[in-house]
Order: sequence, then C-alpha cells, then structure tokens
Amino acid sequence: MATDSKVADDSSTPPSYDTILASPIQCDQSSVFSFRRMKKKRTAVLSRIRDIVLAPDFILSSVVPNVNACAAALSATELSKLLKQLNIEGHTALYWAIVNNRPQALWTFFKFISGTSPFVFSDLRIACMITNDYTMFKELRFGNLSDRRSRCFLGCLPDEVQVHTCNEPTNQFDVVFQIRMFQKRLRTATAKSLRFEFVAGGRIWWLR
Repeated sequence: MATDSKVADDSSTPPSYDTILASPIQCDQSSVFSFRRMKKKRTAVLSRIRDIVLAPDFILSSVVPNVNACAAALSATELSKLLKQLNIEGHTALYWAIVNNRPQALWTFFKFISGTSPFVFSDLRIACMITNDYTMFKELRFGNLSDRRSRCFLGCLPDEVQVHTCNEPTNQFDVVFQIRMFQKRLRTATAKSLRFEFVAGGRIWWLR
C-alpha cells in the first residue's frame, strides 16, 4: 500500500534560541557619530557663551564675533534652545549678561532667540532685581503689565515711572508716576485697573 510522504519546508522552521542570541544588534553608526558630534558642538558653544558672560578678561569687541561663531556651529533652533536654558550656574546666559553688566552680550543673544519661556522671563526679572537695575527692567519692557491695548487705542504716549534713590543704605527711595489719560484708560481697561511695576531697593514693587 502506497503512502504519501511530505518533506517539511526548512524555511518555515523558526531559528534556534542560540541563533537569536548570537545575532548582532543593528545600529546605524553614522547616527551615533552624528549625535556625538552634535553633543561636542553644543558643549563647545556653551563654553564659549559662558566665557562671554562670566570671563573676567571680557573684551567688549569680542562679543559679536564670538556669538556669530556660535551661530555658525549650531542650527538656529539649537542655539535658541541653548540660550534659553538654565545651564550656567542654574541661570540663563541672559541672566549673567545683566548681572555682570554686559548689555551688548544680552542684546546680541536676543537676536538669536526665537520665542520665550517662563524660565527666561523669570530669570530676566530676577537679574534686574538683584542688580537694582530699573533702566534695564524698562528696556526689557517690564513695568506696565496691563492696558497696552487701550493706551494704543487712545493714541496715548507711554507712561513714565521715575525712581529716585534717597538713601541707599536704608533702601529709601521716591517714585514719581506720570500716568497719561488716567480716567479714560481706567474706563476702557478690561480689568478696570492699571498695574505698574518698578525696581527699587533690590526688590520688584507693583502698584495697581
């Protein structure tokens, strides 16, 4: 009596356990090298930025060439991200530019920053506070926190807040507010209030 016999197809047999263990993990070496190169670039750029804001032998004329060199080494997105991070002694490079009185570095950095973040906003305010720098506080457009829309609608000039130090050791100071079209703006303001901030005596004060 004839019987049919079939030979199993070896291609359908799963590989042995030993074969699986011996198989190497595939990895794109070019991607690894690219990541390492980028990491080295970021480290080098951060070191250069750190020197710009912290080095004692700071040279004013070297700011722009050094920042341009950083911009050439990284993409615009990477450089912007680096400048907005708290990566220098727990603060941003912008903070140290204010604290160490290097405004040219600060404004040069801003040219390469896209957008902002709560960390940057807070860091800038703290820097102005501890340096008692109300002039920088105003230049960064802090101070008048509300009513900008109604002021523009009425064609009103910017308000003025002048801080005069009377006795620095005791933190005594005078503040003069010149609020234009006060009654009209108060009627048109959405929150029915005007709020102002200023720096004096190593603190940030507000009036509303």
